[in-house]
Amino acid sequence: MASLELGSSLHTQLAAHATQVGCSPEELIRRWLAVEAAPLPLDPVLLDALPIAMVLCQAQQPDFPIVYVNAAFEQDTGYTRAEVLGRNPRFLQAKDRDQPELATLRAALDAGRGCRVVLRNYRKNGTLFYNQVRLVPLLDVTGTLTHFLSIQNDLTQLHQTEANLTHTEQMYRLLEQYSQDVISLHAPDGRFLYLNRTLNHPGSYTREEVLAMSPQELAALVHPEDLPRTHEEAHQQVLEGASITRLEYRMREKLGSYVWVENDSLPVRDASGQVVQIISSTRDITRRKQAEIALRASEARLRSLLETQTAFVLRTDLEGNFTYVNRAFSERYAWLAPPGGWIGKSSMATIYSDDHEQAFEAAIACLQQPGVPVQAMLRKPVPGAISSGRCGSSWASPGQVARPKKSSAWASTSANCWKPASRCNCAKPPCWRRPMRWSSWTGTGRCCGLTRPLRN
Repeated sequence: MASLELGSSLHTQLAAHATQVGCSPEELIRRWLAVEAAPLPLDPVLLDALPIAMVLCQAQQPDFPIVYVNAAFEQDTGYTRAEVLGRNPRFLQAKDRDQPELATLRAALDAGRGCRVVLRNYRKNGTLFYNQVRLVPLLDVTGTLTHFLSIQNDLTQLHQTEANLTHTEQMYRLLEQYSQDVISLHAPDGRFLYLNRTLNHPGSYTREEVLAMSPQELAALVHPEDLPRTHEEAHQQVLEGASITRLEYRMREKLGSYVWVENDSLPVRDASGQVVQIISSTRDITRRKQAEIALRASEARLRSLLETQTAFVLRTDLEGNFTYVNRAFSERYAWLAPPGGWIGKSSMATIYSDDHEQAFEAAIACLQQPGVPVQAMLRKPVPGAISSGRCGSSWASPGQVARPKKSSAWASTSANCWKPASRCNCAKPPCWRRPMRWSSWTGTGRCCGLTRPLRN
C-alpha cells in the first residue's frame, strides 16, 4: 500500500501508535477499519484533519456502499456525509459514464486489488472536476477483503494547466511550421540556440550553417551602416529588458547580396528576472523596401512636375484642410496666406462664403465617385476687387474684371481703403470685397470709414 501523504502531526501520531503495536501506519488503518460495526478506533477529529478526501466503502455488501467520508470529501464535493452514506461513489460521475478509466476501476473492484485512475467527477453544484482516485483494498487479520479505501485528489487545476500547455505547444508547432517568419532563440551574446528555418532565398545560408556561426560571424552579416543600430543599441536594450519591434536592417546573403529584414525581439527572463535568452521573429521585407524606394522616386517626379505647372494644384484631407499646394498657388495667394503657410489650414479660406455649399457638394461628389473628375465654378479672392459696401474679403468669379483698368476712376481718398490693414481701419488684412460688374455701381460707398466714389 502506498504512503498516505498525511499531515505531519497526524502522521507522527499514527507512526508512534503503529510502532507500539509493531506494524506500519497503513496496516494500522487497515486493522482499525476491518470491523464494520465497531466504531473507528482513530479519533474522528484526526480523520477529518486529513488534507485529502477519503471514502470508505464496504466490500462485503453489493454495490460497495459508502460507510464513511471525511471532512475533506465534503469540502471538495459539496455533499454532506449524510447525503452519501449507503450510496455507491458512482453518483459523482453524474451522466458522464463514457470514461475509459472506469473499466480499470471496475476490474480492480472485481479482483479485490488496488488501482489508480483519474475520473471526471461532478460536485453537488454540477461543477466538473478531475478526481485522481487511489483505490486501496483493506484486509482483516485473516486476509479477507472487508473494505475499499478511496483516497481522492482534485487535479482540476493541474489538468487545466496541462491542457493549456498542450494547446500552446500545438499552436507553437503550427506557427513554427506555417509562419513565413524566421523564429529563433538566442543566447545573450547573440548566438543562435534554435532556428525554425532560414530566409527562402536561393543564396541563403542553411539552418545548420547559421546555428554554427559565432557571434562575430553573425555580426559580420549585418550591413556596416546598420550594425550600430542593431548591436550597439537594439541588442543592448533587449539585454536590459526592453522589447524591440519593427527593427529594419540589411543582412548579407551567402552570395554577397543584401536583403532587407524586419525584426521583433523579446527578452526571456529566469526566476530571478535576469535576461537569459532572446526570442526573435524576423521577416524578409526586401520587396516592400524596393517598392517604398520606387514610390518615393515617383512622388519626387510627380512633385517636380506639379511645381512647374501654372495651374493651381491643391490637395486636402477629409476635413477640407490643405495637405499640398503647388508653387503657382502659393505665389498667387501669398498675400492671403496665414502665418505658417497653407498646409493644415482650411481650404474654405480661399473660397467665397456664398460658394461654400457648392464646394461641399463638389467634395461629396468626389467621395461618392472616386476617380471621376468633378467640375465646380468657385469664386476666389482677388486683390483690389470692389466692395459691396461692407469691409471684408473680395472675391472674383472667372471672367470677371477685378478692378478698374484706369486708376483715374478712383478718388484719392479711396486709395487707402484698398491697401493692407496697416493703412486701413478694417480688422481683417487685407481689406477686399466681393466683385461686381463696374457698370452696375453708382453713387458712393463706404469702407473702413473712408469714402470711395464708385464708377458709373
